Amino acid sequence: MTRALPPTPSLEALKKQAKAILKAHKAGDPSCCKTPRKLRQFADQSDADVLAAGLKLTEAQYAVAMDYGVDSWAELSGLCFAFIRESFPASRPSGFSHKTWTNSRGGGHLAQRVPLGVCVYLRLHPITFFAACL
Repeated sequence: MTRALPPTPSLEALKKQAKAILKAHKAGDPSCCKTPRKLRQFADQSDADVLAAGLKLTEAQYAVAMDYGVDSWAELSGLCFAFIRESFPASRPSGFSHKTWTNSRGGGHLAQRVPLGVCVYLRLHPITFFAACL
């Protein structure tokens, strides 16, 4: 059974989720074994076998993606970026460039030239926002 993405998916939160699974796996916590079982190599193994095997961050990310019903981490991050593009379609003025948003030349402070909703989202998800704008 797959989980549904939250209404406002955040790539940062998904990264933290994968890192938490990796940390729990390294600590030997059997409660983390459900997600890695999405991977083919752990599908039919017991908790002890899953915990005894090595788990890489990329494998934990792939397992998180499969847990949300997508085929790869790249596809999952693409869904997060698509959400941002759909949520803020008017936030990019014509002639948008990354430099326009990151310096204050010719228009005052950044917060004076950017819509409030974009400023709030930027404050909460800075990396995700700029990746979507590039």
